[in-house]
Amino acid sequence: MKVSFLKTTLINLRNIPYDAGRFIFTTDTHDLYLDLEDKRVPIGGENIIDTLGIQPDWQEVDPKSLSYIQNKPTSMPASDVAAWAKAPNKPAYTAEEVGADPKGSADSAVALAGQYTNSVRNALAEQIEAKVTITDITEETSAEDGGINTITISLSDGTEKTFTVKNGSKGNIGPTGNVGPTGPQGPTGLVGPTGLQGKLGPTGAPGMLGPTGPTGASYSPNIAQKTNQGRTGWSWTMQTGGYSNTEVVENGIRCCKLTRNNVASTGYSVIFYQNIGREYYQSGKKYTISFEVKGSVGGSFSARFMASNASSELTKEAMTPIRSSFKANEWTKCIFVATIKDTLPTQTDQGLYLTNMASETGVSYTFRNLMITEGDGVIGWAPSTEDMKGET
Repeated sequence: MKVSFLKTTLINLRNIPYDAGRFIFTTDTHDLYLDLEDKRVPIGGENIIDTLGIQPDWQEVDPKSLSYIQNKPTSMPASDVAAWAKAPNKPAYTAEEVGADPKGSADSAVALAGQYTNSVRNALAEQIEAKVTITDITEETSAEDGGINTITISLSDGTEKTFTVKNGSKGNIGPTGNVGPTGPQGPTGLVGPTGLQGKLGPTGAPGMLGPTGPTGASYSPNIAQKTNQGRTGWSWTMQTGGYSNTEVVENGIRCCKLTRNNVASTGYSVIFYQNIGREYYQSGKKYTISFEVKGSVGGSFSARFMASNASSELTKEAMTPIRSSFKANEWTKCIFVATIKDTLPTQTDQGLYLTNMASETGVSYTFRNLMITEGDGVIGWAPSTEDMKGET
């Protein structure tokens, strides 16, 4: 069909039969068909649908209908959004609708917080002004095993708090360590040569015989008193165990024999001689102590001048041993040199204090010929001046 024909007959298309997307034109001899697969194909410069005034219908589902909209979306933009939300002007909301506090609530909260802080500060200030202080502390202590120590605290409010603490028990004194071996004795020094004797001078004339002088007083260099008088002055103390003190005579000398009993000794063990002539010692000077001993076992001694309870030492330090060791069952002379302190202690009950010897059950030591002399020389035994005068 010619386009010109169609254009002249468009005005009558509303009355032309339409079936399955085609307009049917009938002449005397033929039926003519106009296919409208693309319903918007222009004819003679005009759009058929627009010329016919056909309106698209969103609800039309028949694709052959002139009102059918091709390629339409399945849903329109924001079709699920409420109309009030798409209003041209922004809506106004109340505080209650959005779950917010009314206007001015923050200022009220700040003011209330300030009031609370001030009230807490004032309350604390009142407590500080009324605080209780310690006015006095007293103590009562005890040095005994299991003793009670009491501490009493007096407070400014007139009350007292008392606390008690109980002493624990003292631990046992550990055993005395073993005596170390005695070092070898050094060699004896060489004797110097004898000097030349001078010439004998001439004999002078005999002088006149003078009158006989008075008999001089007896004197002994031995400071120790009551020596070689058997048991006198000797003792043996120990932390546990006991001993016996007997007199034995050997070579006409009254010796003292100290013997351990059958109770085991633990802790300290001290052999003590009391009568050392304490009044004769001078500060800073040296004294030599010697005695003979015969032990049932061999061993050695350490020696000091101090009280029997190990206090008020008279010597600066432990005595220097010249010979401190001895053999079993043989008489041996032990020799020590003591240096006295520069300042003497006020206590005067010091004695000869011997330690570090063996103290097992049954052990015995016999003593004789105790000598204490000023200086560092060793001489034979002699009784003290007091003993010779019978004053002791």
